[in-house]
Amino acid sequence: MNTSDNQSDETNGRSLLKQIIARKRRSVSDSNPVGKIIQSSIKPAYIPRYKGMQCRVCLVRENTQDDPIYIRSADSAYDLVKDELGSADREIFLSILLATNLQLIGVEPVATGGLDQCAISPANTFKSAILGNASSILVCHNHPSGSVAPSQSDLELTKTLTKCGALLGIHVTDHLIISADAYFSIKHNMRKEVNPKRKKTAA
Repeated sequence: MNTSDNQSDETNGRSLLKQIIARKRRSVSDSNPVGKIIQSSIKPAYIPRYKGMQCRVCLVRENTQDDPIYIRSADSAYDLVKDELGSADREIFLSILLATNLQLIGVEPVATGGLDQCAISPANTFKSAILGNASSILVCHNHPSGSVAPSQSDLELTKTLTKCGALLGIHVTDHLIISADAYFSIKHNMRKEVNPKRKKTAA
């Protein structure tokens, strides 16, 4: 095969390629004229995947016929939870939800821990307060050892929750450490004997 034959084959190949390209362009132009908007009938893949998976949070107020309870002091908060926390053998952290007039909305268990610690997060603490439309909360927990002296982590947790509550518009009124016969108010730095044990008198 000589050089002229190679050039002829190359020319024929280019000509064939140009014809194929022109034919494709023509078919695209015919199916999509200029100025016409094509709406794809293919729906996004995420629509069927999420269909029927919507969830709603509904609040239901129960026991509306009961007499309202008001938590206006640390004493009333202690009376409310002492039976549950005073005799518990592990740390339990509770959030007492209050309305603007200090009426009790509910008591929410936030976390249950071990003998000497309980993992608390602001998210879990304020979740129920937000859902319950609480104006303020009073948090409390027990020390199974019987001591109501606050630890350093208790003090730091109180500061953290107070700051988070200020951002959310939910006031943290107090943080109580509770035992069977006393409580300690971290906000007021006060220890109070509630049911002091009577000493036996000598006969």
